[in-house]
Amino acid sequence: MVGDASKDREGKRLKKRHPAHNLYNECLLEPTGVIHNLNGKQVVNICHDCFKHLSSASDGPPHLALANNMWIGHIPWELQVLTLPEHLLIALVHPRIYIIKLYPKDKDFRPDPATLQRGMHGNVSTYAQDINGVASMLEGQLLPQPLEVLSSVLTVTYIGKVQLPKVSLHSTFCVCCNVVQQALLWLKFQNRKYYGNIDIDESQLEEYPEDNVPIEIADIICQTNNTRVVDKENGGYCNPAGYT
Repeated sequence: MVGDASKDREGKRLKKRHPAHNLYNECLLEPTGVIHNLNGKQVVNICHDCFKHLSSASDGPPHLALANNMWIGHIPWELQVLTLPEHLLIALVHPRIYIIKLYPKDKDFRPDPATLQRGMHGNVSTYAQDINGVASMLEGQLLPQPLEVLSSVLTVTYIGKVQLPKVSLHSTFCVCCNVVQQALLWLKFQNRKYYGNIDIDESQLEEYPEDNVPIEIADIICQTNNTRVVDKENGGYCNPAGYT
Protein backbone atom coordinates (compact mmCIF):
# COMPACT_ATOMS: atom_id res chain seq x y z
CA MET A 1 0.00 0.00 0.00
CA VAL A 2 1.31 3.44 -0.88
CA GLY A 3 -0.58 5.56 1.65
CA ASP A 4 -2.50 4.67 4.80
CA ALA A 5 -4.32 6.37 7.66
CA SER A 6 -2.59 6.56 11.03
CA LYS A 7 -5.90 6.32 12.88
CA ASP A 8 -8.43 3.53 13.12
CA ARG A 9 -12.19 3.86 12.61
CA GLU A 10 -12.66 5.32 16.07
CA GLY A 11 -10.06 8.02 15.49
CA LYS A 12 -7.42 6.59 17.80
CA ARG A 13 -3.98 8.12 17.41
CA LEU A 14 -0.68 6.40 16.89
CA LYS A 15 0.65 5.15 20.22
CA LYS A 16 4.19 6.17 19.31
CA ARG A 17 5.39 8.83 16.92
CA HIS A 18 8.79 9.15 15.34
CA PRO A 19 10.41 12.42 14.21
CA ALA A 20 10.80 10.94 10.72
CA HIS A 21 7.08 10.15 10.34
CA ASN A 22 5.41 11.87 7.38
CA LEU A 23 1.97 12.96 8.59
CA TYR A 24 -0.72 14.39 6.33
CA ASN A 25 -3.80 15.65 8.18
CA GLU A 26 -2.69 13.46 11.10
CA CYS A 27 -2.38 10.43 8.80
CA LEU A 28 0.85 8.46 8.42
CA LEU A 29 1.47 8.25 4.66
CA GLU A 30 4.25 7.31 2.27
CA PRO A 31 5.20 10.64 0.56
CA THR A 32 5.66 9.03 -2.88
CA GLY A 33 2.00 8.02 -2.81
CA VAL A 34 0.62 11.48 -2.07
CA ILE A 35 -0.37 13.86 -4.87
CA HIS A 36 -0.41 17.30 -3.26
CA ASN A 37 -2.27 19.42 -5.78
CA LEU A 38 -4.89 17.67 -7.86
CA ASN A 39 -7.66 20.17 -8.45
CA GLY A 40 -6.78 21.79 -5.14
CA LYS A 41 -7.00 18.53 -3.16
CA GLN A 42 -4.57 16.02 -1.75
CA VAL A 43 -5.03 12.59 -3.35
CA VAL A 44 -3.56 9.36 -2.01
CA ASN A 45 -2.73 6.32 -4.12
CA ILE A 46 -4.00 3.15 -2.49
CA CYS A 47 -3.86 -0.55 -3.31
CA HIS A 48 -6.92 -2.72 -3.92
CA ASP A 49 -6.68 -4.68 -0.65
CA CYS A 50 -6.45 -1.55 1.48
CA PHE A 51 -9.24 0.16 -0.44
CA LYS A 52 -11.45 -2.87 0.15
CA HIS A 53 -10.68 -2.76 3.86
CA LEU A 54 -11.36 0.95 4.18
CA SER A 55 -14.62 0.57 2.23
CA SER A 56 -15.85 -2.11 4.60
CA ALA A 57 -17.13 -1.89 8.16
CA SER A 58 -13.90 -3.38 9.55
CA ASP A 59 -12.33 -1.63 12.51
CA GLY A 60 -8.74 -0.56 12.65
CA PRO A 61 -6.29 0.26 9.86
CA PRO A 62 -5.69 -2.11 6.93
CA HIS A 63 -3.23 -4.94 7.47
CA LEU A 64 -0.67 -3.25 5.23
CA ALA A 65 -1.16 0.22 6.70
CA LEU A 66 2.02 1.99 7.71
CA ALA A 67 0.39 2.72 11.05
CA ASN A 68 -0.12 -1.00 11.60
CA ASN A 69 3.52 -1.41 12.67
CA MET A 70 4.59 -1.52 9.02
CA TRP A 71 6.65 1.67 9.01
CA ILE A 72 10.41 1.13 8.91
CA GLY A 73 11.55 4.61 7.93
CA HIS A 74 13.83 5.75 5.15
CA ILE A 75 16.38 3.18 3.98
CA PRO A 76 19.74 4.91 3.48
CA TRP A 77 21.44 4.67 0.11
CA GLU A 78 24.35 2.74 1.67
CA LEU A 79 21.95 -0.11 2.42
CA GLN A 80 19.66 0.25 -0.61
CA VAL A 81 22.42 -0.63 -3.08
CA LEU A 82 23.51 -3.84 -1.32
CA THR A 83 23.15 -7.07 -3.29
CA LEU A 84 22.12 -10.30 -1.56
CA PRO A 85 25.73 -11.52 -1.10
CA GLU A 86 26.73 -8.12 0.29
CA HIS A 87 23.86 -8.34 2.80
CA LEU A 88 25.15 -11.71 3.93
CA LEU A 89 28.71 -10.46 4.30
CA ILE A 90 27.77 -7.69 6.74
CA ALA A 91 25.26 -9.77 8.72
CA LEU A 92 26.04 -10.53 12.35
CA VAL A 93 24.29 -13.91 12.11
CA HIS A 94 22.83 -16.07 9.36
CA PRO A 95 19.61 -17.64 10.67
CA ARG A 96 18.52 -18.78 7.20
CA ILE A 97 19.93 -20.22 3.99
CA TYR A 98 19.10 -18.81 0.56
CA ILE A 99 18.30 -21.27 -2.23
CA ILE A 100 17.99 -19.41 -5.53
CA LYS A 101 16.78 -20.86 -8.83
CA LEU A 102 17.31 -18.94 -12.06
CA TYR A 103 15.55 -19.63 -15.32
CA PRO A 104 14.90 -17.64 -18.51
CA LYS A 105 11.40 -16.41 -19.26
CA ASP A 106 11.80 -17.57 -22.87
CA LYS A 107 9.66 -20.66 -23.46
CA ASP A 108 12.61 -22.45 -25.05
CA PHE A 109 14.72 -21.71 -21.97
CA ARG A 110 17.33 -19.80 -23.90
CA PRO A 111 18.91 -17.20 -21.59
CA ASP A 112 18.45 -13.53 -22.34
CA PRO A 113 20.39 -11.32 -19.90
CA ALA A 114 17.73 -8.64 -20.29
CA THR A 115 14.99 -10.85 -18.82
CA LEU A 116 16.79 -13.35 -16.60
CA GLN A 117 17.03 -11.06 -13.56
CA ARG A 118 13.64 -9.37 -13.21
CA GLY A 119 12.80 -10.09 -9.57
CA MET A 120 12.79 -12.61 -6.77
CA HIS A 121 10.07 -14.41 -4.91
CA GLY A 122 9.75 -17.64 -3.02
CA ASN A 123 8.79 -19.38 0.16
CA VAL A 124 10.50 -20.07 3.48
CA SER A 125 11.50 -23.57 4.56
CA THR A 126 12.83 -24.48 7.98
CA TYR A 127 15.97 -26.57 8.38
CA ALA A 128 17.87 -27.80 11.40
CA GLN A 129 20.50 -25.24 12.39
CA ASP A 130 23.62 -25.32 14.52
CA ILE A 131 22.28 -22.92 17.19
CA ASN A 132 25.56 -22.85 19.11
CA GLY A 133 27.43 -22.06 15.91
CA VAL A 134 25.03 -19.26 15.03
CA ALA A 135 25.28 -17.78 18.51
CA SER A 136 29.08 -17.94 18.46
CA MET A 137 29.12 -15.57 15.49
CA LEU A 138 27.98 -12.82 17.84
CA GLU A 139 31.16 -13.16 19.86
CA GLY A 140 33.30 -11.86 17.03
CA GLN A 141 33.58 -8.14 16.46
CA LEU A 142 35.30 -8.20 13.07
CA LEU A 143 33.27 -7.52 9.96
CA PRO A 144 32.74 -8.08 7.10
CA GLN A 145 32.47 -11.84 6.99
CA PRO A 146 35.00 -13.79 4.91
CA LEU A 147 33.90 -14.56 1.37
CA GLU A 148 33.95 -18.28 2.18
CA VAL A 149 30.75 -17.87 4.21
CA LEU A 150 28.78 -17.31 0.99
CA SER A 151 29.13 -20.93 -0.11
CA SER A 152 27.66 -22.01 3.24
CA VAL A 153 24.51 -19.87 3.25
CA LEU A 154 23.79 -19.47 -0.47
CA THR A 155 23.09 -21.95 -3.27
CA VAL A 156 22.25 -21.11 -6.88
CA THR A 157 20.70 -23.38 -9.50
CA TYR A 158 20.23 -22.43 -13.15
CA ILE A 159 17.48 -24.17 -15.12
CA GLY A 160 18.07 -23.96 -18.86
CA LYS A 161 19.14 -25.78 -22.00
CA VAL A 162 22.19 -23.68 -22.82
CA GLN A 163 25.01 -22.24 -20.75
CA LEU A 164 24.19 -19.41 -18.39
CA PRO A 165 25.79 -16.11 -19.49
CA LYS A 166 28.01 -14.87 -16.67
CA VAL A 167 27.10 -11.24 -17.35
CA SER A 168 23.53 -11.94 -16.22
CA LEU A 169 24.74 -12.75 -12.69
CA HIS A 170 26.33 -9.39 -12.00
CA SER A 171 23.28 -7.37 -10.96
CA THR A 172 22.21 -9.93 -8.37
CA PHE A 173 25.39 -11.58 -7.09
CA CYS A 174 28.18 -9.03 -7.46
CA VAL A 175 30.26 -7.95 -4.46
CA CYS A 176 31.91 -4.52 -4.33
CA CYS A 177 34.43 -3.89 -1.54
CA ASN A 178 33.68 -0.16 -1.42
CA VAL A 179 29.92 -0.73 -1.15
CA VAL A 180 30.41 -3.18 1.73
CA GLN A 181 32.75 -0.76 3.50
CA GLN A 182 30.34 2.17 3.22
CA ALA A 183 27.46 0.04 4.51
CA LEU A 184 29.48 -1.03 7.56
CA LEU A 185 30.54 2.54 8.28
CA TRP A 186 26.91 3.67 8.19
CA LEU A 187 25.81 0.81 10.47
CA LYS A 188 28.67 1.39 12.92
CA PHE A 189 27.70 5.01 13.53
CA GLN A 190 23.92 4.89 12.97
CA ASN A 191 23.03 1.48 14.43
CA ARG A 192 25.13 1.52 17.57
CA LYS A 193 23.00 -1.05 19.38
CA TYR A 194 24.12 -3.90 17.14
CA TYR A 195 27.07 -2.55 15.15
CA GLY A 196 28.55 0.10 17.44
CA ASN A 197 31.29 -2.20 18.78
CA ILE A 198 32.37 -3.80 15.53
CA ASP A 199 35.79 -3.35 13.98
CA ILE A 200 35.98 -3.11 10.21
CA ASP A 201 38.57 -5.61 8.98
CA GLU A 202 40.43 -3.78 6.22
CA SER A 203 42.49 -6.85 5.39
CA GLN A 204 39.28 -8.79 4.79
CA LEU A 205 38.00 -6.06 2.47
CA GLU A 206 41.19 -6.31 0.44
CA GLU A 207 40.21 -9.89 -0.39
CA TYR A 208 36.91 -8.72 -1.86
CA PRO A 209 36.50 -8.02 -5.58
CA GLU A 210 36.21 -4.39 -6.64
CA ASP A 211 32.96 -5.09 -8.49
CA ASN A 212 32.48 -8.67 -9.57
CA VAL A 213 30.79 -11.99 -8.76
CA PRO A 214 33.09 -13.75 -6.27
CA ILE A 215 34.29 -17.22 -7.15
CA GLU A 216 32.69 -18.46 -3.92
CA ILE A 217 29.37 -17.97 -5.72
CA ALA A 218 30.40 -18.63 -9.32
CA ASP A 219 31.87 -22.02 -8.40
CA ILE A 220 28.76 -23.30 -6.62
CA ILE A 221 26.27 -22.54 -9.41
CA CYS A 222 24.85 -25.78 -10.76
CA GLN A 223 22.77 -26.27 -13.89
CA THR A 224 19.92 -28.61 -14.73
CA ASN A 225 18.26 -29.25 -18.08
CA ASN A 226 15.07 -30.51 -16.47
CA THR A 227 12.89 -27.54 -17.45
CA ARG A 228 9.76 -29.38 -16.28
CA VAL A 229 10.75 -28.36 -12.75
CA VAL A 230 9.65 -24.80 -13.51
CA ASP A 231 6.14 -25.82 -14.58
CA LYS A 232 5.83 -28.06 -11.54
CA GLU A 233 6.85 -25.33 -9.11
CA ASN A 234 4.67 -22.71 -10.77
CA GLY A 235 1.68 -25.01 -10.37
CA GLY A 236 1.37 -24.08 -6.71
CA TYR A 237 2.47 -25.33 -3.36
CA CYS A 238 1.15 -28.66 -2.15
CA ASN A 239 1.32 -29.39 1.57
CA PRO A 240 0.97 -33.17 1.90
CA ALA A 241 1.52 -33.07 5.66
CA GLY A 242 -1.41 -30.73 6.17
CA TYR A 243 0.57 -28.11 8.07
CA THR A 244 -0.64 -24.52 8.08
